[in-house]
Parts: sequence; C-alpha cells; structure tokens
Amino acid sequence: MTRRPRWLLPLLALLGTLLVGCGGNDGAAPAPTPSKFYGVIPQGAPLTPQDFQTMRQGGVGTLRFLVQWGAVQSQANACCNWSQIDVKVGAAAANGIQALPYVYGTPGWVNETPGSAPIKTKAERRAWKKLLTALVQRYGRGGTYWTNPTLYRAQHPDATPVPVTAVQIWNEENSPVFWKPRPNPAQYGRLLKISHEAIRAANPSVKILDGGMFFSPAKRNAIHADRFLRRLYKVKGVKKAFDIAAVHPYAGSIGGVKAQIELMREVMRKAGDGNTKLWVPEFACRFVRGRSPGVRDDGGPCRGRGVSEWNPSSASGSSTTIPPI
Repeated sequence: MTRRPRWLLPLLALLGTLLVGCGGNDGAAPAPTPSKFYGVIPQGAPLTPQDFQTMRQGGVGTLRFLVQWGAVQSQANACCNWSQIDVKVGAAAANGIQALPYVYGTPGWVNETPGSAPIKTKAERRAWKKLLTALVQRYGRGGTYWTNPTLYRAQHPDATPVPVTAVQIWNEENSPVFWKPRPNPAQYGRLLKISHEAIRAANPSVKILDGGMFFSPAKRNAIHADRFLRRLYKVKGVKKAFDIAAVHPYAGSIGGVKAQIELMREVMRKAGDGNTKLWVPEFACRFVRGRSPGVRDDGGPCRGRGVSEWNPSSASGSSTTIPPI
C-alpha cells in the first residue's frame, strides 16, 4: 500500500472484498453478503495464534497478505522456502479464514530494481511463472500443503483445509511506488497474461485478481485507477488474463469511496467487461473518534480527531489512536 496520510488508515485494515454488482443486475435486489466478505491486511509484528483466534471470533473471513518473491526465493536455483507462508495459510485455514496472497517484488538475482516487473527477458518471465506455479500447486485446491501428511494435517490435525482460491498479481501497479520506473498499462497487461498462463496450467481452480489500483496516487508519473484500467483494456487478450478486477479507494468520506468504486465499474462496463467481479482489497475514509467504525450512512465525511488501528500481537491487544495531520 502506498503511504497515505495518517487519518486515512482503515480500521482493522478492512479487506472489503466487495462484489460490486454484475452487469445487467442494476436495480435488482442485492445478493446476500458472502461469508468471506470482510477481512484484514495485517502489518507490523508477526501474527500469533491468539491473533488468528481473535480474527475468527470477530467474523474475519479473508486474510490478505504479501508473498514477497525475494523472501521465498533468494536464489535462482532455490525455489522455494514456504515456511513463513505455511504458518499464515495454515493458521488462517484452521480458523476458517480464506487466505488471499498478493505476489509482488523482484529479487536482485532477477532484476536489480525491486519494483521492476519480470517481463523484459525470457529468463525473467520463466522465473516468475515458476514462482506462481509453485505457489498454486502448494496452496490451491489439491495442493501439496493440504495433501502432504507432514504439512497442514500435521500442523493442524483436526482442522479442515481452506485452499487458496485467488491470487493477486502485484500491488497498485498504477503507482510508481510499486511499478518502476513508471506505471505502464501495456507492461502490466503482459505480466497478467504470463501469470494467467502459469496459474491456469498449474491449478485452474485458482482465480487471478489484478493488483488493485490506488485510485488517485499523488506521485509524479502515477496514473489514476480509472484511466489505467481503461488503457489496460486496450491490451489485446487482457480480459481473459484476469478473473477479478480490484481497486483501492481511499477518500475523505464513504461517499467518496463509493464514487471511486462506481467509476471503476463504469470503465468495466464500457469495456464490455461488466460481468467481471470487482473486489476492494483495501479502502478507508476518515473515522470519528469514539465511534465505530465511523462510517456514516448519509454518505457524508467521516471526520474525526483520530483513527483506530488494530495492532496484532500488541501487549494490551487494544487499538491505538493515531492523531490526524
């Protein structure tokens, strides 16, 4: 996530996997809220077993977390060390929580620029596809993490497997913070297509989610999410390369969050892709001190003196208040 003003930090870093309508259903009664609708994006201290139990008790359905390429594969001939990912996926599943990994980062043995996508050379593309293949063959439906008796079944003997059903490709690809040297929809379209090739061949049950665009990044050379998506759709064959679109709407009001989502949906409809799901892996608006969660039904600003942020593994287990700018 791009650095935001402190007052925009979301309560529990909510993962609103919003299935924001499907084309042709406007005016119809809304579908029931899915059980995996809300989730968290933990940051900071490693999660403890108590954290996972707290998430379960709080009704968290989805855990979104980073798979940093260099962290699981430090050398070209050493793929892959999944031990830390096993802990997250396993503990989440044992508590009935769906894992949603997003894969990002280019290790130095692939490219010296961390935010440079692995698409320039055949060796880079082959290495990226090998990583995704290993990921979905381990954690997708029928994957080795679930079927090997020394892994999930040994770690959580009485728990039901919860395979990974979707993988997010990169993060905020419309911002130069994450896409070096500058965002390029055509290049990202290429990354989506080679990712699709790898995941479909390795485990067709796993859906492909685009990286989730921060709607209006205030960085030089950044591209607003709606413009980026519009240009992405011009890449030949890209519609078949992802199953779910994503946006990260940050705004000063819940009405602003809704407006950003609706703009993305409009771009999708005009591109003939209105039936594709739209998820919101990150979002936030201003929160009101002393109210929970600070989102007003009238769509007005959620203004306040501070915002609560959940701190996993904190000594007190309570939230802290971050002062506004």
